[in-house]
This record gives sequence, structure tokens and C-alpha cells, in this order.
Amino acid sequence: ALETYPKFEDAREALHNDWFVQAYGLVVQLVEVLTKRPQELLLFAQEKWLGHFKGRNELRVGLELFGNWLEQALHFKVRTDYVLELFTREQALYTAFVKDRPVHKIVHAIESVHEAIRRLEANVNPQLTFERLTFDLQKG
Repeated sequence: ALETYPKFEDAREALHNDWFVQAYGLVVQLVEVLTKRPQELLLFAQEKWLGHFKGRNELRVGLELFGNWLEQALHFKVRTDYVLELFTREQALYTAFVKDRPVHKIVHAIESVHEAIRRLEANVNPQLTFERLTFDLQKG
């Protein structure tokens, strides 16, 4: 939560907020879809992700959580002694995600998330922003 909310009080409050807990779960589901069924990514976006992250600010939080997950995955991939700091209960998913994915594809995914956040800040439609991100992630 501290990665997403810069103020400690806001981060602590988010951890007790059902919406944030569900957001965390959706990031895990997003990674599962991306890892195991990438052809279903757009469907997942339309049915689940965009139903939860309504509006610019909520989508930004979801994208930041996903970006944090990807950054952890990158560290996990390149450093054999790396100890996960976020999403610590998802080690098997990290392993599956990085197994056959080269470093440059993980970096591309991180860059795509950052670009999506920039689009949101430039007032691009949130749904179009996330759909564009799903296409970027699928092409790798």
C-alpha cells in the first residue's frame, strides 16, 4: 500500500479497505491470466478489471499495483537471492510468470504500465487506456 499511497496513514487505511483488498486480488488474477491464458486478457479487462477500477484515480491505483508487481517480478527474475517484498504469498505465480519470459519482455510490460499511467494523466479515456495496455502486453 505504501508503494501506491505516499502517505503512511492513507496506506494503512487502504489495507483495511475492502476495495483495495479486492484490487490486490484483481492484480493477482490479471497476472494469472497474462501467464496462463493471455488470449483472454481483453475479456478479463472488460469483465472484471474495468468493473472494479471505475474512473481515472481507481484505475491509476490498479495500474500502480500491477506495475509494482511487475517490478518485483523483474527483481525476482534477475536476482536469485531476491526476497519478495510485495505479493509475498504469490511466489508460485512469480515463478510461473518469469519462467519462460525474458527480461526485456518484463521491462516492456513495466514500460507499458507507465505509459498507461501517463495516458490517464493526459485525460485519455480510462477504458481505452487499459484496452491499449492489454494489447501492448499481449504483443510483448
